[in-house]
Amino acid sequence: MNFDRGLVDISLSLIPGSGGGITLVSSLPFEARGRVSNRIYGAGMGENVRIFLSAGDTVFSVDLSDNSIQQFSGQGQLWIIPADITTSSGGNRNTTGKIENAWVVSDRGRVTLVDGNMEPVQGFPVITGLRLSSPPVSYNGILYICDEDGRVHTINESGRQTVWETSFIAALRSPPSFLTFTSRSGGRNNERNYAAVYPKSFLGEIWLLDTDGKALPNWPVPVSAAVFGGETSGIAFGSPLLFARDNSVHVAFVTQDGELSVYGENASLVPPFPLNLAGVFYLQPVFDGEYLWLVSAGGILFRISFEGEVLYQHIAGLSVMEEGYITVFDCDGDGIPEIFITGEGNVLHAYTRNFRSLEGFPLPVWGMPYFAAAQGSRKPEIFGMGMDRQLYRWQFR
Repeated sequence: MNFDRGLVDISLSLIPGSGGGITLVSSLPFEARGRVSNRIYGAGMGENVRIFLSAGDTVFSVDLSDNSIQQFSGQGQLWIIPADITTSSGGNRNTTGKIENAWVVSDRGRVTLVDGNMEPVQGFPVITGLRLSSPPVSYNGILYICDEDGRVHTINESGRQTVWETSFIAALRSPPSFLTFTSRSGGRNNERNYAAVYPKSFLGEIWLLDTDGKALPNWPVPVSAAVFGGETSGIAFGSPLLFARDNSVHVAFVTQDGELSVYGENASLVPPFPLNLAGVFYLQPVFDGEYLWLVSAGGILFRISFEGEVLYQHIAGLSVMEEGYITVFDCDGDGIPEIFITGEGNVLHAYTRNFRSLEGFPLPVWGMPYFAAAQGSRKPEIFGMGMDRQLYRWQFR
């Protein structure tokens, strides 16, 4: 429903039922004073799963074993995220996490670590006095908060605060992305943690750092490889994608006008990149272990190989801007992830690597869903918030 100069424009869509590929397990009506966030988080597996979401000045924890809801209220806009989200060396978000604790953060810099019953942990809240420039993010038990002054602050589960070694001229409008990469050398496994950021500006740069905020050699690099009059040009949205390929760390980034670049850890461009894609882009790419995937504002889904092959398919009726989302998740256990996309409407699309729509999709979900991996005989599940304020739960067959 849109309102324009006194006119109400209502768009109706017919969405197919679940079909044979997915089964609706439950739906839970959600009552909240404010607008319910279209991005949900979760932690745990099987019946032992909690879903976290926010609505204005209130955050919620849903225990899916009995659908009980706990809430926590404060002043200003609140975010809630599990206290421990890890990322695999493939660059995709892992759904495991500490189910008992979550971070609650206000836009005024008040940080509270809460338990599963939404009760503050001893030593919290912590008053930081920061003005958040982007949503907070948690990684390996550490909370990362971006301030309007261009600095990144961290808080651990004991309440200890630190500040990144590197500060940025422009504030971060999206939080850092992270990667834990394990390489093998001399018969030993060597594990390193990486962070990547994009301080948003017309002459912006991409940074690769460690998780203490120390920039790696040769970084930053310009957002765009195109140079005009000795200066780079281009603006973008979102955080750089960190992923591992061929036992090496890579950083991928697309500008709003479609220039896709991939850099190695030494900050050099990986051939055949950059590539210029047709369209306007508000979301950064994702990596499925073999291909990069992007979706344009006009609903064109791109598959990019590292040999420079570009395949694409137009998804009718799909418009994707900043509130959209794209991710990959292996829902059938064959080792090849499927691609999931949401846009401006109440529709979640899903495709195989060969652009075949998954049976039972699209689903009535908007924003960022949460995927629970298979456990034992239990099949993987997907949770999503609908525009009807229903929290939906499906199981893949």
